[in-house]
Amino acid sequence: MNYLIADLYKTRQCHRSQEMVVLENDQVSDNPVPGNKSKKGLDLFWKLARAKQEKQIIDWSSKILQNVSKGIMDTNFVLEKLISSLAGSDTSSKTSYFVCLTELMRQAKPEFATVSQMMEPALRPAGAVSKGEEANFLMARLLVITAALRAEMDISIKEKSEIINHLGDISSSRSYMNLPAIKLCVEHFLPEEDLLDLIKTKFPIDADNLDLDSLYFLFSLFKQDPTDAYIKEKGLSKIAGKKSLGYFSSALINTNLPPQEAAKHPGFGLLISILTEKKAVGNFWQTFSSSMTSANNKGLLGWMFL
Repeated sequence: MNYLIADLYKTRQCHRSQEMVVLENDQVSDNPVPGNKSKKGLDLFWKLARAKQEKQIIDWSSKILQNVSKGIMDTNFVLEKLISSLAGSDTSSKTSYFVCLTELMRQAKPEFATVSQMMEPALRPAGAVSKGEEANFLMARLLVITAALRAEMDISIKEKSEIINHLGDISSSRSYMNLPAIKLCVEHFLPEEDLLDLIKTKFPIDADNLDLDSLYFLFSLFKQDPTDAYIKEKGLSKIAGKKSLGYFSSALINTNLPPQEAAKHPGFGLLISILTEKKAVGNFWQTFSSSMTSANNKGLLGWMFL
């Protein structure tokens, strides 16, 4: 589950290059079947859930979208069905539902308020649930928000603030959802000044406890405002100062990710980019290499950095 969102980001881009555009010529019907009284087409959700290959996901998603465009299925019914299905435990079916949901949102253009209203009853447990079930509900909410943003829905500033609050709550509930939540904020909301203070509040950075996720967020903020203003708020004089390099080194040394996965982390890439830009690679290496020991097994990560 840790890497599901990252995989879906890639999947989404891949599927857009395929022929998943069935509603662009046949627009969504103005007179859909209310409440989907006809059960025709419901088997498509079962087939979509069991699709394992990219082509199968595209084919079954396209068939569902065609049923919407022809009025066989109500748009809201399909939205609710896909949203609630994302709370299942099967990872592969989440991928299929996510792709179909994103495409439906992009083409049918529902109001985000409608999507938000659907999430509340469908993706909030009514009673006591296990930790695994709670995690599935949280992941489903994260996926719905991701789909809405990827579909480039028209979302108001107030709704964006609500989304940031949701992402902050999800992030604090499960550590492995922290990076996907931060990435959504960085990619979709960071350039908007009206949202910046809220993002900083929901994703606080503690210089003494930097990890690769918070490092990625810190560097993203710096790229947005390269004046060192936010760095100074955290008690650091400048982005490539001696004290900062020590914190960055600790974040890398203390990561629990395997070296190959750490090297793929966006925080790792931004670290290299900014150190190169500031001509501080040599100074960082002196700090980092002195901490490499056989006990912490960071030698491989060090060579990847070089």
